[in-house]
Amino acid sequence: MTQLINYQALNDFLDNQTDDSSSVHLWYERLSEYDLDGTESPQEIETLFQAMKFLMSFSFTSAEELREVAEREAAQMAEKEEAWEEQKMALKEELDTLRERITVSADAGDSSEAFRAQIDSLREENRELEKANRDRDREMADLRDRFESLVSKSDVLTRERDALEQHRNQMEDTIRELQRRISAKSEETTNEWESRKLRQRNEQAVTLTRQMQAIVLQNDELREEVTRVGDALEEATRVINESASRYAELTALHEATQRDLRNVIEENEIMRQKLEASSSMLMAVETEAMDTEQTTAAKMRELMEDNRELRDELYATRRELEKLREIAESINYDEKEAELEKLRTELIEATKTARSLYGELTSKTASADPTVSFQLRIMQLETHLEQANEKVAAQKKAIEELEETLVSKDELNSQLSAELERVMQMKFGDAREEVKRLMTQISFRDTQISQLTNLCTMLQIELANYDEQPPKPTGQTVEQRKEQEIQTVNGSQPDVVPQRDSPKKKPRKTSKSRPKTGVATETEGTSVRRRVLSEDVWEQQAMLIASLYSELMFILEEQEVKQKEMSEMETVLVNGRRAMDDAKSQLKVAMVLSFL
Repeated sequence: MTQLINYQALNDFLDNQTDDSSSVHLWYERLSEYDLDGTESPQEIETLFQAMKFLMSFSFTSAEELREVAEREAAQMAEKEEAWEEQKMALKEELDTLRERITVSADAGDSSEAFRAQIDSLREENRELEKANRDRDREMADLRDRFESLVSKSDVLTRERDALEQHRNQMEDTIRELQRRISAKSEETTNEWESRKLRQRNEQAVTLTRQMQAIVLQNDELREEVTRVGDALEEATRVINESASRYAELTALHEATQRDLRNVIEENEIMRQKLEASSSMLMAVETEAMDTEQTTAAKMRELMEDNRELRDELYATRRELEKLREIAESINYDEKEAELEKLRTELIEATKTARSLYGELTSKTASADPTVSFQLRIMQLETHLEQANEKVAAQKKAIEELEETLVSKDELNSQLSAELERVMQMKFGDAREEVKRLMTQISFRDTQISQLTNLCTMLQIELANYDEQPPKPTGQTVEQRKEQEIQTVNGSQPDVVPQRDSPKKKPRKTSKSRPKTGVATETEGTSVRRRVLSEDVWEQQAMLIASLYSELMFILEEQEVKQKEMSEMETVLVNGRRAMDDAKSQLKVAMVLSFL
C-alpha cells in the first residue's frame, strides 16, 4: 500500500536539517514505503530526490560515526589490555615482594603475630584483587553490551542499505518510466523547456545512482570494519580469559603461600621452644660472661687511666712549651737588649781606650800599633755575639723539638682516643650512652661513698676519743665544744644538739657552813647536767651514724642494682644475638627444605 507523503512537512524537515535520529528514521520508513504513481509534479520529485540525498548522507555520517566509535572502543580495549598486563606484572611483583617479606621476616625471626599480620595483609590484598576482578568482569560485560549494540547497529545499517538499494531500484524504474513518459510527451509536444527539465532530472537521477553505489561501497567497508572490530573483541575476550586463568593461578599460588606461612608459623613455634630450651642452657654461661664483662671493664678503666695520664702529660707538655716560648721571647727581647746595651757600653769603653791609647802613642815616640788592643776587643765582642747566637739557635732547636714532641703526643692521644671509642663502640654498641651515664653515676656514687666513709671514720675516731678520754670541761665551754664537733662532723647540716641556757646561781650570804653546802650542790648539778648533755650527744651521734650508714647501704644497693642491670643488659644482648643467629640459620635451613 502506497503511503501518502506530506510534502510540506518534508520540505520543513529538509530545511531544518535536524540530527534527530527518530525523525530521520520516521522519514526513512515513509519514503521506503512510498511508490511513485506518475502523478507527482516536478517540484515533488525534486523534493523526494533531495530527501533521499539527505537520508543517504545522514546514513553515511552515522556509519562514519559508528566506525569511529568502533575504532575508539578498540583503542580503549587495547589500552585496557595493556593496563591489565601492567596490573598483572604489578601483582606478580607484589607477590614476589610478599615472598621476600616472608623470607626476610623468617630470617629476622619475627614472632607469629608478625606472620598473622602478613597473612591478614595478604587476605586484604586478595579481597582487593577479587574486587578488581569483579570490576573487570563488569567492564567486560559492558564491552560485550557495547559490542552487541554495535552489531545491532550494523544490522540496522545493513537493513537500511538493502532498503536504500531497493528504493534505488524503484527510483530507477520510476526514472525509466518518467523517461518513457517524457519521450512520449516529447513526441506529443516539442516544448524545449520541459525536455531540458527532464534531462536535468535524468542527470540528477544518474548522480543519485552513483551516490547510491558509493553508499553501497561504504556499507561494505563498514561491514568489514565491523568484522574487524568483532575479531578484535574476540581477541580481547580471549586475552581476558587468559588473564582470568592467570589470576586463578596466582590465587592458587597465594593459597600455597598461605599454607607455607602456616608451616613456617608452626616451625617458628618449634623454634621458640628450642630457644626457650637454649636460654636455660645459656644461663650456665652467665658467670663466664660476667667475668668477661668485668675484665673488659677493667681494661676500659686501664685505658681511661692511660688516657687520663696522657692528657695530664699533654697538659704538662703544653705548659712547658708555653714556658719555653715565654723564655724564648724573654731571651729574644731581654737578653738581646741587654747584650746590645753591653756591646754599646763595651764599644764606648773601647773607643775611650783607643782614644787614650792614641793620645799616649802620639805623645810617645814608640813605634807600636795603636789599633791592636781595639781590634782585640772587637774580636772578643764578636766571639760573645757568636756564642749568644749559638745559644739562641740551640733554644730555637729545643723549642722545635718540644713542638714535635707535642705534635707526636697529640697524635698518640688522638689514636688512643679513637681506639678507646672503637673499643667502646664494639663492646657496648647502642648502649654506649647508657654505659657512660652509668659510669658517671658510679663515679659520683664512689665520691659520695668516699665522703661518707671519711665521715664515718671521723665519727669512729671521735667515739674512740670519748671512750678513752671523757670530757672534763663543764658549763658553757663543754656545750660549745660539743656543738662545734658535731657541726664539724655534720658539715652543712644543722646542729643536732640543742643549746641550753645554763642556770645562773645567785650568791647567798649565809653562815660559814653555807658555802660548803652551795659548792656541793653546784657540783652535783654540774655532774647531772654533764650526764644529761653527754647522753644527748651520744644519742644524736648514734642517730647520725645510723642515718649515714643507712644512706651508705642505700647507695651500695643502688650501685649493685645498676651493676646487675648492666650485666643483665649485656647478657640479654649476647643471648639475643646468639638466638638471632641460631634462628636465622634454622629458618634458612627450613626455607631450603620447604623449597626442596
